[in-house]
Amino acid sequence: AYLQIQNRYRQDKKVFGIYSKPQQLDKTLPGLDKKKITKFYNYLLEIELEEEVVKGNMIAWCRNIGRSITLIEWEKVWTRNNKITKLATYKENAYKMFYRWHLSPS
Repeated sequence: AYLQIQNRYRQDKKVFGIYSKPQQLDKTLPGLDKKKITKFYNYLLEIELEEEVVKGNMIAWCRNIGRSITLIEWEKVWTRNNKITKLATYKENAYKMFYRWHLSPS
């Protein structure tokens, strides 16, 4: 079991880039500082928590449309779609269109 864990850690270190050097959060959290929560909260406000994730279906839609679609445009479409959607079948069809489940595999 130990060798499996050690092997997995080495793979994750290579693939995901587990940091061996201390990061900003590692410097902020240790210690007996009374304002630890304030420092931690300010750190969270500084960093950008939301990663831009591009899914395969977004790339497929960009190819079909012929131009790139920004994540802001995707978010705008989905928030508008969720606001107007009351009917479950309509919402299901919207998901099928987004994930392109209505097309047969080619």
